[in-house]
Amino acid sequence: MTREPVAVRRRSSCWGCAFLMLGLLGASTVRANPPLPSAPSPLDERLSAADAVEVVTSVLGGVILDVQESPDRFTFDLEGLAGGRACPLDGVRDVRCGAFRFVPSRVVVMRRAPVAALTGHLARNRVVVIDMESDLAALSSGTLHGVLVFPTARITVRDKPAFAWYVSREGAGLNIEMRDLDRDGVLDLFYTYTQWLPGGVRVISRDVWSFVEMRASKMLSSGEKLSGVSTSMFDGVPLHRDDDAGILRGAWRVLSLGNGLPAAVVVEQAHLGSRAGWELHVVADLGGGWREHLVGTSLATVSGDAYGADDGLGDDPNCLPGDVTSDLGLEARRRLLELESACRVAASASPGGTGHALAMLWAAWRTRVAGLNLVAAGMAESASRELADGWPVTWPLSALISLDVATTAHAALRDAYASGWQGDADSWLSDARVLPALVPLIAPFEALRSRLAGAWQSWNAALQADSD
Repeated sequence: MTREPVAVRRRSSCWGCAFLMLGLLGASTVRANPPLPSAPSPLDERLSAADAVEVVTSVLGGVILDVQESPDRFTFDLEGLAGGRACPLDGVRDVRCGAFRFVPSRVVVMRRAPVAALTGHLARNRVVVIDMESDLAALSSGTLHGVLVFPTARITVRDKPAFAWYVSREGAGLNIEMRDLDRDGVLDLFYTYTQWLPGGVRVISRDVWSFVEMRASKMLSSGEKLSGVSTSMFDGVPLHRDDDAGILRGAWRVLSLGNGLPAAVVVEQAHLGSRAGWELHVVADLGGGWREHLVGTSLATVSGDAYGADDGLGDDPNCLPGDVTSDLGLEARRRLLELESACRVAASASPGGTGHALAMLWAAWRTRVAGLNLVAAGMAESASRELADGWPVTWPLSALISLDVATTAHAALRDAYASGWQGDADSWLSDARVLPALVPLIAPFEALRSRLAGAWQSWNAALQADSD
């Protein structure tokens, strides 16, 4: 498959690799440029049935068998592609199928289709989210999903739309947002999506795309790194992850740096499961392109500084920021220093007994006050596990702490599913059951629920037998 040329990549999972696909690595300046006027706010519009059919037939080339309509989507069953197409990509801009073969069996077109200035400051681009599944494709590439951006507010194939697209085993879009991340006066697309990886690993990621002048390009990616993509690992920092080792819950925040600078992206994570801990990543363009300016974690020593270079920062560069230019404004410096200080507070608290657990809880509270709720949750769970060693005396406190951690973690997952496109998030129990202090509470409840479910099934079976 060629994306003139096109490369189909499989996403994968390893916490220690870089967060971002460093697109736009060209030189940039951090001097206080005159702020560009803000692009108009997106208009939240809905797609008509006729426009949805136009997307599926004219753009993607599908031959429709049937369509089901629901309040938030159109679901099309297809019998193939028209005109001998090898895949749906021939109908979009700057992409060709090449050797890639993908014949969708179902296409989901979301009704929410905002009009936003993605290709220019005053542009009116229609944004359409689509998910495609194929019963004929290989297991590793069974879904193709992404976002179409049309040159105007009209749905027309005459001027081909740009396409931010993904191929994976099983993937789907969760949400889209539009905001100006790099402060160039044009909105950027924030795309949140879910996918299943080999081994039953579920990953939720968020990427940022630019469509200036109708060119679809990634600004930031949580699913790839510069050195390439492994076949079974996730290279990047996901928003959420569930696997045999436990769960990871994250939050993604855009932080204004003022002075006409591109905003920074703050990613915080709580690791819960076989090991409890936290991570913090601050990504910013302070000159020379998008880079990780600050990295902190309780799980392992960070190798090298935030820029991945050896500049004599010492053996443990955890929470040490990357260099900034001398002309960076005071407001930006202050906000970056606040993040560095919060990171150091978290890093200063280390596990090691009941006394250390209380100190960690104090540091977790200070970190939460600083606005890093997921970092604080990872610290609090570490403290909860140390307190659990004092069973049964300290178990009630340990359980209360873990209850709060489970609530915070589940709220973060629920935020990712807020659009409702893929239904609701898993139940609160899915987060709570990986916390050891809550097992004495959850195990009896789940056993009772299982018994009640079995009794209900037996009763229904008996009723069915009587009716027969």
